[in-house]
Amino acid sequence: MLWASCAQELACLHTDVLAALFRVEMAVGVAEQRSQAQGKQTRLVEAIRKREAQSNIFGVRTMKEKRIDDVSGVVLPPERINAAILLCTA
Repeated sequence: MLWASCAQELACLHTDVLAALFRVEMAVGVAEQRSQAQGKQTRLVEAIRKREAQSNIFGVRTMKEKRIDDVSGVVLPPERINAAILLCTA
């Protein structure tokens, strides 16, 4: 019986370690995706600013160009949802 309880404890510890590993991997993935989205958004904003600064060379941006360059096309994962996902796996 002692061996069975030790095996059960080891199985429980193994499950806890796997769950913790999953949470860490998920948190790292969320952080990477958020970082990539922020970088993309920053590059887009800088390109728009540069284009606006050179409007005397290239002319005023059209509505079509403004729609294409719309920053809202870059979607950042909401922090609140990410935290909820990570808490659900805890």
